[in-house]
Amino acid sequence: MRVAILDIGTRNTALIVERIPNASIKKLVNRYEELPLKSRIVEGRIHNPKLESMINEYTKSCSTILLKLFDPNCGSKVGLTNTTRINLHNFLQKYIDILKTCDYIAIEEQFYSPQTGTINKPALLLAESVYSWFIINGMEVEYTPSKLKTAILGCPKESLMVDKSTGLRVLKKWEKAERKKWSVQVAKFIYMERDDSRMISYIESRKGDDVSDCLLMSIAFVLKKFVM
Repeated sequence: MRVAILDIGTRNTALIVERIPNASIKKLVNRYEELPLKSRIVEGRIHNPKLESMINEYTKSCSTILLKLFDPNCGSKVGLTNTTRINLHNFLQKYIDILKTCDYIAIEEQFYSPQTGTINKPALLLAESVYSWFIINGMEVEYTPSKLKTAILGCPKESLMVDKSTGLRVLKKWEKAERKKWSVQVAKFIYMERDDSRMISYIESRKGDDVSDCLLMSIAFVLKKFVM
């Protein structure tokens, strides 16, 4: 099975295509169903060691066919324009043969801005443009919530940190910056387990959080659709 995930932005768009052995999914589902209810995945909760080990074994068996980071505005800060849409469509066209082999294609939803409390209209419009591109080219596509990867893969919600003003260790809620660092660390761990130094180098040489997010979303997407 192949799964493609898109993390779309006017300045950075990440694309991943993962190959997932059907036997690995079947094995994971069977083992997961044997777990007691209290040990299964609960969105927003850190995994217990047995569940973590099962998921790690599953992710190790998968492989990345394609991982790309693209700037639809080619370095410009003009925001969303028709040229942005055309550039992104041309980028996808380069990989259409690979994308047409995918069993599932999902676009990560990033339509709400927590900073302003408003709808992220450019992200919404650009995503719809990409969604239409897939439909026009005969491919099924769907949206998936952006929070899925952190909620399902056990991202911590808080941790002990040093308060700079007092020097004391305090429990601090994780913000977006901490979650991005976590995403990169987990993605690099997965590629280390796969002995895939090429993908580690790709993450380290670019805006690593976007491509890392795509990898984690591909895992969370499969867990949500087939396992939970």
